[in-house]
Amino acid sequence: MVAAALILLMHIIFGSANTARAGLANYVRAGAFMFAVIVGALVAVLLSQRMADLGTLLTSGGGLIKPPSEFGTEDRGLLSGRILIWSDYIYTTLRSDVSHLIIGFGPDSRQKVFSLYAHNVYISYIYEIGFVGTALYLYMLCHFLWLAFSARPDKRWHTVGAHLCYGVLCLGTMPTFSIEGVLLYAVICGYTLYYYLAERVQSKHVMPRNNLQPTRLARARSLRRPRGLPDGTGPAAPKRAPITTARKRTPVR
Repeated sequence: MVAAALILLMHIIFGSANTARAGLANYVRAGAFMFAVIVGALVAVLLSQRMADLGTLLTSGGGLIKPPSEFGTEDRGLLSGRILIWSDYIYTTLRSDVSHLIIGFGPDSRQKVFSLYAHNVYISYIYEIGFVGTALYLYMLCHFLWLAFSARPDKRWHTVGAHLCYGVLCLGTMPTFSIEGVLLYAVICGYTLYYYLAERVQSKHVMPRNNLQPTRLARARSLRRPRGLPDGTGPAAPKRAPITTARKRTPVR
């Protein structure tokens, strides 16, 4: 729900402002932000136990990451047991040799050691592909996030919210280990790259209207309006007299 809240917040605040008039955009953003805060407070009240676990995790810092043998009864139930599972993966990795720290134990090697999957993509990757592979994966995530920040202005925060949503989703579950999660991230990256190129590259593979800035696009639309409309776009074009051709009469014999 935290991951979904990020993309929903971006859509409510910036998406609603893009559809409003220029003078009302800031008011729409403020109203949408207040609405998102109220909804978030209601969700926090309804899920008070889960929010309390998140608060405990944030306030304790790294104190909860400890050997699994040191976990008490209360600690084992935090975040549905995720803290205990993460600690087991981390300490098993740290106790291995240097080569396993660098390149990991191999894909799907966790199934031979652990009874449960890690419920965290980053921690699972540290065990399976090592710190080098995890660093490369994080570099890919950050690179596409930077492309999202550089995308077309009217689509920028939508793509940023989608990437943040996926990054948070990887903290509590394993989207990269299912075909649905891989396809989801592929779609997000595809849209990000498309709107990034639409801001910079003139190509036949990019829709021509995406090569225009929003202000230029509005200007281009206004220029295509016929002259003489009631909204004052221009004076009425003078009417031309119809052209008639005189027929030649043939003399009657």
